[in-house]
Amino acid sequence: MISHAELLRVIHYDPLSGEMRWRVSLGRAAAGNLVGTLDPRGYRMTVIHGEKYWLHRLAWFYVQGSWPMNEIDHINHCKGDNRIANLRDVSHSANLHNREIPALGIKRHHRSCTWSACIIVNKKRIGLGYHKDWFEAVCARKSWDARNGLRP
Repeated sequence: MISHAELLRVIHYDPLSGEMRWRVSLGRAAAGNLVGTLDPRGYRMTVIHGEKYWLHRLAWFYVQGSWPMNEIDHINHCKGDNRIANLRDVSHSANLHNREIPALGIKRHHRSCTWSACIIVNKKRIGLGYHKDWFEAVCARKSWDARNGLRP
């Protein structure tokens, strides 16, 4: 495991934006470049000195000075949003309770951290836009339903 001092030496983390940049060049990573790549589940990860790390856990360690005791939960459900205000150290059970509720016609886009709403009418897909959070997407869908005389 990387030490806190070594993490501060190799990475700069901006807690307000959640952005991490390399302070030094390591392997193929050049100083100044953004840290990490997206995994298939939408989390950002990186390798430091041969060890894999999730950026949300590194952000917590960077700010708190100690590794999280449990899981790191993204409060707004956006796995790429690693602002410290969006992260909390919670039990597995609490993390599961913060999952979004599936809704018909609502889809999450991990890479852009947006939500889209749509409806199918007469076998044609009608897009209802992209939204910054799940609640706004659900509201767009329900609003369309209400305007067009459909019941939830």
